Amino acid sequence: MTGVVALGAVDAVMLAPVGEAWVRAALPERLAEHVTVHVVEPSGGAGATVDLAAGEIAAAIERVAPGRRAIVFGHSMNGTLSLAAAAKHPELVAGVIAVGSGPSLPPDAEATKAHWDANAEPARKARFDEHASAYAAAVAGSPEQMHHWRMADRLRRWHELDPDEARMAQLDAAEGAIDMAWVQAVFADASNVDWPSVLASVRCPVLVALGRSDFLVPCDSWEGATAPPDLTVRVFERSSHTAFVEEPDGFVDAVAGWLRAAAIETEKT
Repeated sequence: MTGVVALGAVDAVMLAPVGEAWVRAALPERLAEHVTVHVVEPSGGAGATVDLAAGEIAAAIERVAPGRRAIVFGHSMNGTLSLAAAAKHPELVAGVIAVGSGPSLPPDAEATKAHWDANAEPARKARFDEHASAYAAAVAGSPEQMHHWRMADRLRRWHELDPDEARMAQLDAAEGAIDMAWVQAVFADASNVDWPSVLASVRCPVLVALGRSDFLVPCDSWEGATAPPDLTVRVFERSSHTAFVEEPDGFVDAVAGWLRAAAIETEKT
């Protein structure tokens, strides 16, 4: 399914398993001044692969920007998949914006744990341990257990220890049912992908937005990694995994500046 989130200057296709409603709720309104975001909800379920996801992105570009190229915009694992789409379909992808995305799938679990151990503040660790213990003690699948899972996960995904509850509730309410079979299938397939080769073959401009407090994809993930030749990494100091929600104005300004500097060209060459 493809939907248009907002009107802007450059078309951007976003692979979003969480659904269009969440994207509408999460993206800053000012982003519409610079890009038109078209949402693609992936399919494939347990048969999903990296190539199939890249193909869905390519097909969406051909639908929404016929005869032209577009930006691919991805959050978390979908930012890394966006890079795979750029490598596989260079004739269609004019640039990539990846938020909270690392240079490989699945993420490096050891590096993520080391980043948490070294950088998570004591209050964050204490709260995480409290919720993790309560989760383990709760009845499996109960509302209590899911509450503690969500609260523990929040400590890895959001910069503020006590984020705005109304904003969190808005995002939770907008989130669609994620096809976990799709996620697991993509991760399994991605573990066999030669990501350094994929990234080295990306020829379009790439903006990677990372959060200083991201404990899912550490802000130093790209240091020492094979990178696309035209890569810009921006670290947001008061963000974790979702900079466009946590620092919306700064994120929009970064995108606008990158678009100007990269001189994104949507005409097919």
